[in-house]
Amino acid sequence: MIKADVENLAEELEDMGKREKRALRSRTVVLLAQLLRYAYQPERRGPRRTGTIREQRKQLDALLRDSPSLKLRLIDDLEDSYISARLLVAGETDMPEQAVPSSCPYTLEELIDEHYWPQSTMA
Repeated sequence: MIKADVENLAEELEDMGKREKRALRSRTVVLLAQLLRYAYQPERRGPRRTGTIREQRKQLDALLRDSPSLKLRLIDDLEDSYISARLLVAGETDMPEQAVPSSCPYTLEELIDEHYWPQSTMA
């Protein structure tokens, strides 16, 4: 009986870890996509966009506070998450994929800094 409980507990912990990793990736992709839109579509900035950025930062911060080990995962997966965000932006806007940098232009610190807002990159 105890062995079955330990096995169930181990399985539940593993599932929780997977859920946290998926949540981290999802929030990172959404945040990166919104930062790209903020930088490359300055004419479309507004309370909805800035609110989404603020909320994603808040949720990322909560995930990282609850599970500090996820910070290493975020660092390791940042470029991959950026590629997904770049494709998302290209697919949902009229911006060609080549209009934004091919590698992540944001540091981890900028990504989670509530005071950081990318400057307009449009001439």
